[in-house]
Amino acid sequence: MAVEMKETERPWLLVVDDENEILSLLVRSLRDDYHVLTAHNGQEALELLDSNDVAHVITDQRMPLMSGLELLRETMRKRPDARRILMTGYADMPLLVDAVNESQVDRLIPKPFAGNSIKRSVGDLLELRRLQMETARLLRELRDANESLRRREDLLERDLDDRGQALLAANRELKRLNNHLASLARRDGLTNLYNHRTLMERLDEEIARAKRCGTSLSLVFGDIDHFKLYNDRLGHPAGDECLVEVARILGGGSEEDGAQARASDIVARYGGEEFVLLLPETDPGGARIKAERLRLAIGRHPIRGAEGQPSGRLTMSFGIATFPTDAGSAADLVARADEALFAAKHAGRNQIAMAGHLSVPGGPTTREVGSYRRLLPVLGGRLCNDGALAALSVTLTQLQKVEEEYGAQMCRALLAQLEEAILQAVGVFEGTPILGTCEDEAKLGLLVFVPGRRASRSPACADLEELAGRLEVALHHQLLRLQRLIPAPGRVIVGWGEGVYSSRMPVERIVAEVTKEAAESAARRLAGLQGRDRSLLRGLIVEERLAFHFQPIVERDGRRYGWEALVRGPSENGWNWPDQLFGRASEVGLLDELDRGCCLGAIRAAAGRLADSDRLFINVLPSSLYDQAFVGGELPAALSAARLSPNRVVLEVTEQHAIESLAVFQESLRRVVEQGMSIALDDVGTGNSNLNALLEIRPQFVKLDRHLVDGVSGNGVKRQLAAALVATAGAMPAELIAEGVERPEDAEELQRLGVHLLQGYCSGARHRSEEPWPTSSRS
Repeated sequence: MAVEMKETERPWLLVVDDENEILSLLVRSLRDDYHVLTAHNGQEALELLDSNDVAHVITDQRMPLMSGLELLRETMRKRPDARRILMTGYADMPLLVDAVNESQVDRLIPKPFAGNSIKRSVGDLLELRRLQMETARLLRELRDANESLRRREDLLERDLDDRGQALLAANRELKRLNNHLASLARRDGLTNLYNHRTLMERLDEEIARAKRCGTSLSLVFGDIDHFKLYNDRLGHPAGDECLVEVARILGGGSEEDGAQARASDIVARYGGEEFVLLLPETDPGGARIKAERLRLAIGRHPIRGAEGQPSGRLTMSFGIATFPTDAGSAADLVARADEALFAAKHAGRNQIAMAGHLSVPGGPTTREVGSYRRLLPVLGGRLCNDGALAALSVTLTQLQKVEEEYGAQMCRALLAQLEEAILQAVGVFEGTPILGTCEDEAKLGLLVFVPGRRASRSPACADLEELAGRLEVALHHQLLRLQRLIPAPGRVIVGWGEGVYSSRMPVERIVAEVTKEAAESAARRLAGLQGRDRSLLRGLIVEERLAFHFQPIVERDGRRYGWEALVRGPSENGWNWPDQLFGRASEVGLLDELDRGCCLGAIRAAAGRLADSDRLFINVLPSSLYDQAFVGGELPAALSAARLSPNRVVLEVTEQHAIESLAVFQESLRRVVEQGMSIALDDVGTGNSNLNALLEIRPQFVKLDRHLVDGVSGNGVKRQLAAALVATAGAMPAELIAEGVERPEDAEELQRLGVHLLQGYCSGARHRSEEPWPTSSRS
């Protein structure tokens, strides 16, 4: 019957010898530690090997039927794991060689032997066998572990390769979108011509090239005549179609029009209904020929509704200036072309005027808005005739921003719109006022010259201070009507000065002193008002009297996502809107203090009012983020006092405010994010600089500007830009928020494009901090 050895039992030994005495000795020596099987010859031993799990075979060399070496060779074949011991009393070299080479004997024991020696040999071999089996087991486990690791490594390599491919694809898409956005930022959204920014960049480049090559460069300003009348009659959609058609003629033309553009010509929309052509290597004669072809082409082109214009067709006026004949710099060239266009308009429209052929206006009733020094002959004549001359210096603080943002042409157009208000306010004087601009390039202002008190018999004219006050009120109301271009009209300051004619002093000197006195009077009044406003504003900040409204931000299914804090100042000071409040703070040097006060005040106002899932969005200037004492001290302390976790706070920054060093700004943002707060980039979609900031800053939230959002459902260009920003935000990744959503159709279109978060009157009403807020997350 077969006997199997289990791990919990003693090992089995097979002892083979043809002498019973030796077998008995071996059994007595080993039976305490092992199960011992005995055989008298090789045949019996082989039968026992077949039926038992034998760990050791101990055999004599000299036996009948089969020698010990032959038995051990068979044992090696049948039981390769069994240890093999050979006993012999006749050891010689051939026997030893056969034992090692053929039978692979583990131990050779000479006869006669002691019982304890055989027991030690068997124990050593048994331990060796155990160690070998353990080693084999460990090797198997190591091989299995290596194989598992190799499989996991293969899977990881494939996963990394897939992720790498996906990342490369995302980078390619992001690069494509960046190129597309850069193209959109350089083009006018309606006409697809170059925009004002790109034109000025190209103008600088072309002037530099013209200087190197010694060639001419002409600038042609074009303005559609009576375009406001066209818009009023047919509506703005028809006006947009008209602008697109005019842009097509200016930008390309056709053989039929006879106004084909050269490949080197640069055509841009300057603003409104104004266009500019930059003509490299073109002298005044060539520029006039080009402008005349364009004037004729536009006049005969069939444009819908043009028959209702005063001339029965659509016409344009053109002004031309040439480098270096008329100007030596880009700014002067633009100004000279603008003056030429102004002259063409006043000459009856549908005209071409050349900067080199303009005459200086002279006459007592001139109303041109230009440098007052160009009007010295007129002013000198008025002084001599009337015996006295008064000047009102009008400081328009906010128009400086319009000039920086939209250019000199738009600024001059606004000044022209203010002319009528000035004439009405000072119309009590005898004679027509003369308008001019001050010569201080650091500030923008107007000069209004009127007869002095000695020359007037009207009692209302006796007090120039009263007249200055009336003019301030009139101009302030006129600027309020221009809020589309001037969101925060700011203050209007009027100073005054007066001079009397004297034959001992040149009239030019008298006019200059009158002008200086008026400007100094305006500066003193401005400084006094700024001191008063600085004190009032500092009181609002220190005494925490700023008010806050909170506007909800909702998800597409109507659930509330968070609130944006909106600051309000006192309405009696005209500071109830953020643009007015921050504009005044910037003017009096308290911008940073106001920003920090608004941020901390919004946190205090929201304390205990937010639902558990609500986020709080707070506007902050980059300069506040640079201040480590604020970011690392005051801000965390305010959040702790309000029991508001930093991970629920989103700081909104906008690159409309200067970011002087992007590297420093990014380091400041890193400190904010490390505290747990998130960053939102505000007003995205309004300019190229914002897009650069978007790609460099990589914020967690991107807020689409309200001007891009308004009317997106009916404007293909806005939809295309919004879709590109959605794709860009998804690749970054960042959450997209649409601001100023006021129409349901715009909300639906934005959600279709992939904008999931909405803010505006269409999404929910604002709540004042002192009012009860909705506690449910369902808006």
